[in-house]
Amino acid sequence: LKGFEQKDSSETKDNNLAGRVDYKIDEIGYQGKAVGSAAMAVSMKNVDIPAMLVLTKLYQDKMQPVQAAAAAGQPVPELQMTEAEQALAEANVNQVLAAKPQLAVENLSLKTTRGESKFNLVVDLTKPTSMELPPVELGKQMVSLLDANLTLSKPMISDVAALQAQVGGVTDPQAIEQQSQMAAEMVSSMAVGTQLATLVGTDVVSKLHYANNEVTFNGQKMTVEQFLSFVMSKAGAVS
Repeated sequence: LKGFEQKDSSETKDNNLAGRVDYKIDEIGYQGKAVGSAAMAVSMKNVDIPAMLVLTKLYQDKMQPVQAAAAAGQPVPELQMTEAEQALAEANVNQVLAAKPQLAVENLSLKTTRGESKFNLVVDLTKPTSMELPPVELGKQMVSLLDANLTLSKPMISDVAALQAQVGGVTDPQAIEQQSQMAAEMVSSMAVGTQLATLVGTDVVSKLHYANNEVTFNGQKMTVEQFLSFVMSKAGAVS
């Protein structure tokens, strides 16, 4: 890795914390061959500080014996919480969610000679009516908004596949190019064929938006239950 850069910032207002971390790598190389450059930006806001401090301490207290056992090469003890600790955790989780925190991967990208792939995700959380709801209903109430976008560049996939072929010992330029093109077309055909993505120019694109109990996936509107059923069926087809 060459040209690694990290920038982070945070600010507090009342009892809430907001923060952002940016990472950048100017050059990634593997076994003497250039791969490309990469970047990532992660942010959060509306994080309740007192509740997070309580949850962090509780987590550290519970993980300490686990870490000590792992360091000593001993069997890892089972994590157990008392009723008081469970009540404390639930109360502070509810407090965190009541502040309506937002978590985001603002940018995750890999750029090669011929293309760039990107991913971003925003999740807004809120307090549900109860933590005892069935998983799907709990998720629907806890997530007030989710927005995810993935763009896979076929030329970028070709570049990575070409590097993989070279590292694997392939030396014929024509064979390397053929393998790299086949890899890009395979990813594209699989993603588009299963309706998990669409093809926009030379990019394989997938978009997911959720709000108000409705999912919009690659332009198609459906309920949460329909979306889960759809993804499970397509994942089965891919595997």
